[in-house]
Amino acid sequence: MDTMSNLTRKIADSVSRVNTSTPPSPPKPYTGICKPDCEICGGIGYVRQDLPVSDPGFGKAQLCPNVDLFTHYKGRSGLESDERDLSWSNIADFNGVGKAVEAVQTVVERGYGWIFLWGDFGLAKSLILKTAVSSYIRERKEPASYVRMAELLDHLRSAYDSSNPSEDSQARLDFWSTIPLLCIDEFDRVRDTAYASERRFVLMDRRYEKACGRKNITIMASNSDPALIDGYLRDRIFDGRFKVIKLVGKSARPMMSY
Repeated sequence: MDTMSNLTRKIADSVSRVNTSTPPSPPKPYTGICKPDCEICGGIGYVRQDLPVSDPGFGKAQLCPNVDLFTHYKGRSGLESDERDLSWSNIADFNGVGKAVEAVQTVVERGYGWIFLWGDFGLAKSLILKTAVSSYIRERKEPASYVRMAELLDHLRSAYDSSNPSEDSQARLDFWSTIPLLCIDEFDRVRDTAYASERRFVLMDRRYEKACGRKNITIMASNSDPALIDGYLRDRIFDGRFKVIKLVGKSARPMMSY
């Protein structure tokens, strides 16, 4: 039979073992890119499709259709939070804007091509580009981006400030060259430097080849007549397979209100 001192010692030993044991690790924070309770991917954000070996997508993980691409691409859409729900119904048909909207909708639905919109200020060019990006991401569940040409070139140039400038520069150029839908605003508002001219040529030539190969969409907007652009790029813009649309009329901005 245990004496009182033995019982006391056993209790003390048990307490000591409990106090010195490693506390349980806290649960790991949720790190998925989809909603935690997603019924398709369980929150991971990726799924594998049952495809035949001959399919190019065989063995590759695909984004879950429930992933919020606006969040997933971390601002690369170029849209503000209040622009993510833009729809074509937001655009009034004035000054021939309906023709531009129809052309953009057609090429977006088709999945490839170039469109160049140009005309004076306040004719909904930027709104058309932003709406194309917003609706494309929501409906197609694929990446798209709205960007001003000057910002795009700055993004490419800033790669040279990174720790791996060569790799980073190539990765950034590849991103802008291959994104399925790229809408470039203020196409004409860039400083005329050797770097800007060379990078713009490389980028646009790549996207031209992709569009000709029916692989992506580029929509450009400018206040200036594309006929004034340097020959190499002008020739591509006026390719008969693509559209150049001039918008005319008075600016709609004076009619805007909160």
